[in-house]
Amino acid sequence: MKKKIIILLLAGVMLLTSCGNVLENLRTSQLIDITTEENAKIQLFSSEILKCFEENDRQGLKAMFCEQIRTRSDLDGEIDKLFEYFGGDSYYTRDIIDSKGGGESFDHGKRVGWDVRAELPFIEVTKYYDNGEPQYRYYNMWFSWCVNSEASPAFEGLQYIRIELLNTDDCLKAGEDIGRSREWDSRAE
Repeated sequence: MKKKIIILLLAGVMLLTSCGNVLENLRTSQLIDITTEENAKIQLFSSEILKCFEENDRQGLKAMFCEQIRTRSDLDGEIDKLFEYFGGDSYYTRDIIDSKGGGESFDHGKRVGWDVRAELPFIEVTKYYDNGEPQYRYYNMWFSWCVNSEASPAFEGLQYIRIELLNTDDCLKAGEDIGRSREWDSRAE
């Protein structure tokens, strides 16, 4: 009888510890899936933003902004200033920090809100003079993108982009980080 109780207890302990591992592995798998999806979105958005600058496509960049920001009367001027500030003949970045931040909201297991924040910490911009000599400048870029907002679809899209010339205090921004405050926002006015 004692032998049966000990065997049942051991079986119960083994069962409980193996369930813990299964749940832990399931959660790890879910986190990997979410992170992979977020990283892919950030890579895509970063590439599209840089493509607009490479092609001098002001309207393309404006179209990326969410409806809430596109309706602002000063957005065209902000975008023009960004292109003047960040303008060049070629753009190169080796790093896109694709896990910078963001957030998600769920309602009964359904994702109802999702935003991502990214940083491109080192962008080399080359501008060629008429004599063919290059000038190199180096920038950081941050942006905020609302991927999904069921409560406010007008917020979906690029909300904010900030570009900073490295080793200076110079920076410019276009749009605004709707509903969010960041310490680095206050420097670019």
